[in-house]
Amino acid sequence: MGKRITDSKAFNIVLAILIAIGLWFYVTVEVNSTTSATIYNVPVTIVNEDVLTSRGLMIAPSSELAVDLKVYGNRNAISRIKSDKDSITVSVDVADVQSAGEKEFQCKVTVPYTATGGSVAVQDQESYTVQLLIERMMNKQVEVRGNFTGTVAEGFRVGDFIITPSTVEIKGPEELIKNVDHAQVTVSRQDLSETYTGELSITFIDAEGSEVDGSDIVTDAESASVVLPVYMTLDLPLDVRFVYGGGVTADNFNDVVSYELSPGSISISGAAEDIQPLEGSTKIVGEIDLSELKDTYEFNLVLDPALTNDSGMTKVTVKVKVSGLETRTLETNDIEIINKPAGVDVEKVTQSLQVQVRGPAELLDSVEAYQLRVVADLQDAAQMPGQFNQKVKIYLDGDGKCGVVGEYSIVIKVTAAS
Repeated sequence: MGKRITDSKAFNIVLAILIAIGLWFYVTVEVNSTTSATIYNVPVTIVNEDVLTSRGLMIAPSSELAVDLKVYGNRNAISRIKSDKDSITVSVDVADVQSAGEKEFQCKVTVPYTATGGSVAVQDQESYTVQLLIERMMNKQVEVRGNFTGTVAEGFRVGDFIITPSTVEIKGPEELIKNVDHAQVTVSRQDLSETYTGELSITFIDAEGSEVDGSDIVTDAESASVVLPVYMTLDLPLDVRFVYGGGVTADNFNDVVSYELSPGSISISGAAEDIQPLEGSTKIVGEIDLSELKDTYEFNLVLDPALTNDSGMTKVTVKVKVSGLETRTLETNDIEIINKPAGVDVEKVTQSLQVQVRGPAELLDSVEAYQLRVVADLQDAAQMPGQFNQKVKIYLDGDGKCGVVGEYSIVIKVTAAS
């Protein structure tokens, strides 16, 4: 049989030559051929921006800091540079800027030799410019305030925001920064019954309460750590404790004594573990001795430091009225001095005392002066010579259904012991 042509040596030589010519043509025409391309959005670097800042000027954040470059050269090199456009540097120098306004700047474009082997160039390199808006710069510190737009569960209230940082520094175009009154974080959770904690973004608010567009504002903090305390609340009734006396006893108290507190209750708040034990209880604000001839009392309202007095009332006024009892005045000279200090002599200047006794009318007539005893206790009295007023306690011997009312004192004379 005859040989096939593909098996001949001459055919293989010719085929190899044709393949070589094809590869040479491809490399020459496709790979090493010169072409052009556009590289989009190459970032522009600002040179000497610190000089601009030192003059109280800044580039408006809204300025476009990118250019589209037209390049030409080796097709393969252009392909590489397009996939690594960050290796191209485009810069503008703002060192000569002295005033605000919209200004045009010449771009300096550099295509690194290492990326292209020198086979790529920028078309019309001197034609690339950028328009930058130069504005007067302003910076200031503003307070970060909390804004609660949510709701709390029944029986709870929110406290004061705890925000970190409490202030932020902002800078930007002067006209924009002037409009910023404060920064704000907003909590909008619903039905809160426990303290809220979170990291919230910061917005900027003008003096009228409207939000300021912050896209052109540079700040040292984009967010803030926020704690919004949530407290349990309670309406706490108030009352006083009475000491029987002056004819008022446990048996007749409800019949003869009426009283009114103002306020009669207060609103308090605190942690649930501090409030819950107080539910159903009454706060005693003070003690009233019914042997005193007073109808109005005032007490300081003191709460546990863990509680907050949301009502703001710090004093309680109590009006007391005793009715259905009569008073009678008796005179007694039964005055006794006890606990005389050592080294001095004490004598009574007051020899008799007018004493008011109160009780039911049917029993009051039977009370006699001899039942009264006046006792002056000098345990804590002054020991220096002279005459002094000394408070005394008066006892009425009997069944306790009548009693002494009012406060009394006598005059005593103190001299050095002879």
